[in-house]
Amino acid sequence: MSVTAQTENHKTLRNVKSAKADAMPIRIKKETKRALTKWIRRANSKNFGKRILVDDIVSLGINLIETHHIEQLQNSSMTNKDRFDKERKEYAKKIGRFVGPDEFLGILMAKSNQEEQLHEKENVASTGGR
Repeated sequence: MSVTAQTENHKTLRNVKSAKADAMPIRIKKETKRALTKWIRRANSKNFGKRILVDDIVSLGINLIETHHIEQLQNSSMTNKDRFDKERKEYAKKIGRFVGPDEFLGILMAKSNQEEQLHEKENVASTGGR
């Protein structure tokens, strides 16, 4: 068999395998697998109809995801440093110039001190200066 024929045979074999493989493995946490297994058992506890597959449950769940769910996941994945950098960039965009991390930290601290002083004044006023 020539090299060209072997290459063509290998390509054909690979195409056949990839055409048959419409299922792919994915990595999930053990707890997620337990929950998924529980839902599959529950869905298949019926007397009639074909078996409900994991793919059916996952596909249904994916179709129920909305934009606010994605935003919630994105927000929960952020560290405090990420939130700090995001706020700093938004502030810099708002004022129209670059603001370094140290400068922004100073701005936040000054704002926090002002708010603290305002709360103290409100507390004094509400208690009558006691």
